[in-house]
This record gives sequence, structure tokens and C-alpha cells, in this order.
Amino acid sequence: MKKMWFRRETDGAWCGQRGRSGRFLAPAVVALLMLLLAPQPAQLARQVSCPLTRMMSKGLDVVCERASEKILVNAFKEVREQPFSVYYLKIRNSNLPRIPDYMFTGLEFYNILMKWSHVTFEDIKIIFVVGATLEDQIFHSSNIIQVPTEALRKLDKLTFLNLNFNELSGLEDGVFAGLNNLERLSLYGNRISLISSYSFMGVEGLLRLNLGKNRLKTIPTEAFSNLNKLEVLELHENDITHLESRAFKGIYLNRVSVHTSMFRSGQPVFAELLLLYASNLAAVDRICKHLKLDFQNNLEWLELGNNRLGRIPTHALQSLRNLRQLDLDSNNISSIPEAAFQGYGNTINYIHFENNQISEISPSSFDDLKSLEWLTLAHNHIRRLTEEMISSILPEIRHIDLSYNPLVCNCDILWLWQFLRDPYNRQSVWSTEMHICHTDYGRSQQIDTLLASDLGCPEEEVAKMQGGWGMRDY
Repeated sequence: MKKMWFRRETDGAWCGQRGRSGRFLAPAVVALLMLLLAPQPAQLARQVSCPLTRMMSKGLDVVCERASEKILVNAFKEVREQPFSVYYLKIRNSNLPRIPDYMFTGLEFYNILMKWSHVTFEDIKIIFVVGATLEDQIFHSSNIIQVPTEALRKLDKLTFLNLNFNELSGLEDGVFAGLNNLERLSLYGNRISLISSYSFMGVEGLLRLNLGKNRLKTIPTEAFSNLNKLEVLELHENDITHLESRAFKGIYLNRVSVHTSMFRSGQPVFAELLLLYASNLAAVDRICKHLKLDFQNNLEWLELGNNRLGRIPTHALQSLRNLRQLDLDSNNISSIPEAAFQGYGNTINYIHFENNQISEISPSSFDDLKSLEWLTLAHNHIRRLTEEMISSILPEIRHIDLSYNPLVCNCDILWLWQFLRDPYNRQSVWSTEMHICHTDYGRSQQIDTLLASDLGCPEEEVAKMQGGWGMRDY
């Protein structure tokens, strides 16, 4: 009897536990079923009218390509019904005669790109009304004729503003005031001919400023005086003929781009720069005579590529005591003379000469390059480069690129054959094209696959090489 009673009591306790567990389990099962049956993020993204819309880790990426006003209105209505925020809103190649006041109402998005969509000044003001959360804005190739200053003041979270290829003609005082967190501003491809002295007041945190491809002739020094954090300044493709003395003082630029600009001033314009990117200077004589390179204590990287330089501007470069990298690629340089690097070559680690017309190299051209590690001479007209010509740099050099030159297969390139075959120099093999030489019979040979005897070298020359600068045991 006791056993039966105990059994009933035990069974009753078990039933009570099961009942209590069921009460807790049922809501969990229902919630799980609701989660499984609910539309997934990818499904919700596909419900938006703009077919390129997708779900990203930070939110919806709404992409509307060649969309009409009706499609956009429907798409934004569908977006508002989603439980996700819009991280990126992209409207491209859409002919919008107008933007209705209500189109963006209720939308929360962090980045907007409108490209080739005929956006007007009034349209932008409508968009900015709902843009309190915006971080990036790109209004590319629209019809914007002036910066919507009042509307911009509300966007204190904005870090990037791109107004490229619009119809802006000038920048007035405080035109970007209120954009306290703006770090990048791009105004490339407008018609800007006038920049007020206080145009950038209020954006002291700016890091990158692109004013390229405008109609600037002069820039007042005061325009950049408050940009103490500016690192990159693009002034290429303008009509600049004069910069005031110390125009960049106090902003410690890392890079300034002045493509196709001519500087007639001999004043110390660039004294504060750490790095200069100067492309498309008209001729080497202008560099030597009209452009005073007055940053001898600062400059480490000088780029003069893609110009029309006919020779190395040695006299203009001799004041550069700390130069580490010199880029002279894609010019019309035909020779490297004996004193090309005299007076400024002691600190240079990298030199780029690719895509020139170089056919002659003097025997002592590289004697002043005591610390050179990287030399690129690809895509030139070099037929002969002996060990004697480069013996001064061979002990330190890590990378030599002589690809795409009409090198002759003879004993003059025995050193190159050795260099390319040395496993310690594999970087030269992996990072460049194959090195080819040409025989007297017009055949092309891959240099590192040849035997030393194929180059026609006397036995004593081969023995000398094996005991010389570069032969390591392998």
C-alpha cells in the first residue's frame, strides 16, 4: 500500500513538473516558430522596388538605378516598413525633374550617394531636412550651383561630403560652417574660380581637401590658415600661376597635388611640406628656374611622374637633403648622366624610372646613391648595363627591374643573370615581369633560365662572378 501511495505521489509530482515546464516551454516554442516563419533580412531587402537592394552587416544598402520618381516613392515607402535602418542610399542615373517634399520623410539613413540624377539646390535642401544621421554624402554630377550652407549646418555627424562635377563657381565665407566632424571634402570638377579667405571656417578638422579640375588662378594664403589638421590638398588641373609666400605654413601637409600648374614664384611656397606630389609640370627648365624646392629639411617623397621631363632636374633637387623616394616614371628622360644624383643621393632608397626613353647610362651615374635599395628601369630602351656601371649600388640593392628593355644577350648582363638566380633576390623575380635578352640572331631568351656559358663569358669572368659581390652558396 505504501508503495502504491508513494508511486502515485511521485507520479503526481512528475505531472506537476511537466505542467509547469509546459507553461514555460510553450511561449518559447511560439517565439521560435514566429522567428522561423518571419521574413529574413535578405527576403525583406528583395521586397524593396529597387532590385539591387541588399542587406549588409550595418543595414540596408538601397540601390536605385535608372529609377523614376514613382519607383523611388514606392521604394522609400517599402523601406520605411522594414525593421532595419538604411546604411547606404544610392540613387544613380535617375532623371528626377523634382524631389517631392515627402519622399524622404521618415527615412533614417547614414550615407547617401546621388550620381547623374539632376539634383538641384532645392532638392538637396529637402534631403538634408531628414539627414541628421548622415555620415557620408555624395552628390556627383548633378546641377548644384551653390553650396546649401543653411541645410548643411544641421549635419553635425557628417564626415565626408562629395560635390564633384557640379556647377559651383565660388566658395564664400563660412560656406561649410556647422560641419564640425567633416574630415573629407571633395569639390573636383566644378567651376570654382574664387575662394574666400574664410571659406573653410568651421571645418578645422578637415584631413583631405580636393579642389582639382576647377578654374582657380590664385589661392589666398588665409584660405588654409585654420586647417591645422589638413594632410592632403589636391590643386591639380587648375590655372594657378602664383602662390603667396608660405602659402601652406602651419598646416603640415603630407601631400599637395599641383598637376599642370606653373609656378612663377621663387618664394618659399612649400617650406612646411613633408611630401610633394607634383605632376605634369610643363618642362624641366621651369622646375629648375621657376620653382624653388624649399623643403630640404622635410621632404622625403617627391613624385614627378607623368610629366614631360626631358632630363633629371639635378640642380632643382640638390637641396633635398632627406629625400628617400624619387619618382620620375612616365617622362621623356633619355639618359642618366654622370652627376645625376650628385649632392642629394645619399639618403635615397627608391628610384623609379619606368616608362621613359632611357638608352644611355653613364658609368658613374649611381656612385652617389649609397643607400639605394630599389631601382626600376622597366620599359626603356636600355641595351647595355654592365656590372661596372652599377657596382656602387649592388651591395645594398634589393630590387632591380630591367624588364621590357632590349637587353643584348652577352657577358655584360652576367651580373643580372646572377642577381635574378640568387634566391635572396626572389623579390625581383616575383614582383616584376620576366627579364628577356635578345641574341644576335634575333631570338628572345629568358635571362634567368640561361647558363653562364650561354652569355659567351670567358671562364675567368664566370669565376670572378662566383667569388664576387653577389654569389652566395645555394
